[in-house]
Amino acid sequence: MTEVREFLTNQLNGSCKSIPPNAVFRHDHQYGLFASKSYEEGDIIFEESPLVILSPSLTTSSLESSEKIKRQFLKSSFASSNKEAKKTKATGKDDEEKVHSTQSSLLRDLIIPSATKSQLAYEAQIHKLRGMLLAAASYAVLDQNRKSEDGNAILTTETKQKIFELYHPHVSNSGGDDGDLDDETKNAIKLAQLAVQTCNELSDPQSNLRALVDRNNNADADHSNSIKHELLRLLLVYSCNAFEGGRIYHKLSRVNHSCNPNSVVSAGGDGSSGNDSSKSQDISVLRAACRIEVGEEITISYLGKYLYAGFPIRQKNLTVNKHFNCQCDRCINATEAEDDKKPR
Repeated sequence: MTEVREFLTNQLNGSCKSIPPNAVFRHDHQYGLFASKSYEEGDIIFEESPLVILSPSLTTSSLESSEKIKRQFLKSSFASSNKEAKKTKATGKDDEEKVHSTQSSLLRDLIIPSATKSQLAYEAQIHKLRGMLLAAASYAVLDQNRKSEDGNAILTTETKQKIFELYHPHVSNSGGDDGDLDDETKNAIKLAQLAVQTCNELSDPQSNLRALVDRNNNADADHSNSIKHELLRLLLVYSCNAFEGGRIYHKLSRVNHSCNPNSVVSAGGDGSSGNDSSKSQDISVLRAACRIEVGEEITISYLGKYLYAGFPIRQKNLTVNKHFNCQCDRCINATEAEDDKKPR
């Protein structure tokens, strides 16, 4: 069992207060997930299915669906679009191979304009920008009155509300940054703004993605859309909360990072937690990696293999990819140790 608490300062290791179960979350406030019972190593804390999956390779199950995402962009936006078609025809690939081929080429072959690339300092930022563009296109396809197999809308009003309640930096009515923000937060907003601009450049004029861009850019004049700057905010949510494959969760996305985490996330589940989400084909399981006491914050690592790297590499990875400086005990101790070595 867990409960969400709100941090009273911007420091995630500071004081916090409990949040009522039906509370409205402020997207620009800091929250964390805390244990309301003790857990032993290996215990399942909870299982959860994603609210939405903003990735072409996971949101689609057919060549036709993958093509819907590609059609959100101009044909010239993909380097191997024509080459892949010719190769597929020549080799006689079956549908499954065609789907894999199309999906794998989307992220790899999406052409980023040179002028846009010149504004990014790291290759990792270019890669992330590509992911944001495809996340925007995936969202546009899902939002185009697309139905699931049972006929229900995928992006319901309730689902959208939960998505946009997740943490993301506040943006002003003009779409710019607002207030006294730190450099990492400003960089997150700038990258999202650049992604919106690039969506405008690369999207097909008749696509739902272009309509989403237009609604975003005309947010101050268009009062028919209840979500102001919808695309910009979506990209910030994606940038700050998405797991592997563009998965965004209602609960799991609230779990904060630590370089010395007490929990791990794994794919799949056997339903032993008693959670209804365990019946889903696409679920993630949060397990205790060590004993967790009642009232202790539950944390995971956002670093993947870089969890085992030194302090400078961990910090660079987190500032570039997740837009924050880690202040967990491991990083604070590393900083203090480095300060002690500096000449006086």
